[in-house]
Amino acid sequence: MTSATLVVRNLTRRRQRTALTVLAVALCLFLFTSLVTVLETLDTIAARSRTHRRVVVHARASISVPMPASYEARLARIPGVEAVMSMIMALGFGRSDNFLVGTAAVDPDAYAQVMYEQLPSPAELDAFRRERTGAVGARHVFEHEKLKIGDRYEVHTLMRPLTLELKLVGVLTQNLNPTTVFFNRKYWTELTGDHGANMYFLKVSSLEVVPAVMEAAEREFAGDSVPVDAEPEHAMVDSFLVAQGTVLALVRGVGVLVLISITLVVGNTMAMAVRERTHEVGVLKTLGFPTRRLMVLLLSESVLLTVAGGALGSLAAYVVLSHGFSAGYGPLANLEVRARTVVAGLMASLVVGLVAGGLPAWRAARMPVVASLRRVV
Repeated sequence: MTSATLVVRNLTRRRQRTALTVLAVALCLFLFTSLVTVLETLDTIAARSRTHRRVVVHARASISVPMPASYEARLARIPGVEAVMSMIMALGFGRSDNFLVGTAAVDPDAYAQVMYEQLPSPAELDAFRRERTGAVGARHVFEHEKLKIGDRYEVHTLMRPLTLELKLVGVLTQNLNPTTVFFNRKYWTELTGDHGANMYFLKVSSLEVVPAVMEAAEREFAGDSVPVDAEPEHAMVDSFLVAQGTVLALVRGVGVLVLISITLVVGNTMAMAVRERTHEVGVLKTLGFPTRRLMVLLLSESVLLTVAGGALGSLAAYVVLSHGFSAGYGPLANLEVRARTVVAGLMASLVVGLVAGGLPAWRAARMPVVASLRRVV
């Protein structure tokens, strides 16, 4: 009988216990992989936003307070500003009541200049300019709502009892918010008569001029009826993440507790298994099995349990989160598990197996032969 055969046979002695342990590890690794994915997604969004040459201007009182349309021309005259895009946010529900869509009214030409890294194809951008109800949306919206280019898409807005009847003409492959749909500003004005904006996005000439542009923008409207605050785009993203700071701290804490739980579960399983086989270990020593080989055999059982559960849990997280899962509105609406996250989960399960099985294996392997043979479980 080979060592591998002996390990497998020992694991299948108590099949129910083995299966329950593997499932417990799988559930813990599913949670661990999911938590790591959430943190990685937020970190990626924050890092990506820091490379954008954009400044966001909004009313000091609240982002929901509209600013006059005249602000756009005055912002465009600030040194260092290359283009200005006004935006009106209109959150609403699309085809499903549990999927909140971040519709935003923008001018297509201004959008093409300011949102330079998240453009549709040239043909789709031309259609966005021509179509009165034309709209371009993040790829996740198309996938979740089962849409294709050319479809009519109704969005029922929350702030006002309006129904936006949009025609989807383009797909955005890159977007900070995967639930966003940009539509033609002229259509919004026809429906509401509004000419103001909730936010103005300024494309600046370089990252170095951002502080000067922010200061100039706030000074420009200091004496107006609607004073403004200006901040880099990444600061707005960071403020969202800071607002979720308590949640993120909880997420990290839960991740640590998950790993501790796995270790305790597997450690208890291995302690029971080793205790049941104390007499058997004594017999193997009598037959000439060295202490090192016995430790390897017992540790192999622990590692196989955790790696099997880790593989099951990590792959389940990959399938569930990357194919069809939606966390609602915002950056976390489209989670994608990376291959390195799955590998990290497997490595974590390997370490847990070694730690959890280390003490029971060491104690059993170091027990004198006479004590092992005399011990009755």
